[in-house]
Amino acid sequence: MIADAEFAKYLYVDVAGEEKLADTAQDFRREKVVFGYTDEGGDRYTKAVSLTDGTGASMYHAKMEAPERIKAGEMVHITYHFSRDGKPLTDLVPFLDAPMHFAIVSTRLNGIVHTHGTVPGTEDASKMMKKDPHAGHEIKKPPTIGHQHQGITPEKFGPTVMLMTTFPEAGVYQIFGQLKHADQILWPSFMIKVEK
Repeated sequence: MIADAEFAKYLYVDVAGEEKLADTAQDFRREKVVFGYTDEGGDRYTKAVSLTDGTGASMYHAKMEAPERIKAGEMVHITYHFSRDGKPLTDLVPFLDAPMHFAIVSTRLNGIVHTHGTVPGTEDASKMMKKDPHAGHEIKKPPTIGHQHQGITPEKFGPTVMLMTTFPEAGVYQIFGQLKHADQILWPSFMIKVEK
């Protein structure tokens, strides 16, 4: 949030050369085990993290709810639910001044959007439900880097965080998330398919 207004900035990078990518393994599960890694202080964790090796300090359950069909160019609401030991997490805390951070990456690796989640039931979520967070931005290419600030985060919240975004084109996207519970930083990751 910049002076009570939303802010988004997109930068574009053209990369020359031959494409040498391996096929991306597709995993469209909507529920996963998510590992927490102990905060190193100041909301930071700087070591490499594997989303699948199970070496985190703690274990959580993440569930993502998304529409069955997601269309490019239309705003979509994706809801995340978090629990631990079968109990909903109602004491999530802000991570770097946001309920949750998202990096949305096309599997073609031709675009990345960084955005923030909102907490359902807050004034910020109500405002965002009424409009597209990308409104007013004419995107001729998929954004390479984007960063949006969307309001005030409660001191404690959960178990639900909402992502509201628009996918610029059809394809498969990996949605990487970051959020915080107590002194644990969690990295949930889900894959979705977007249609024309």
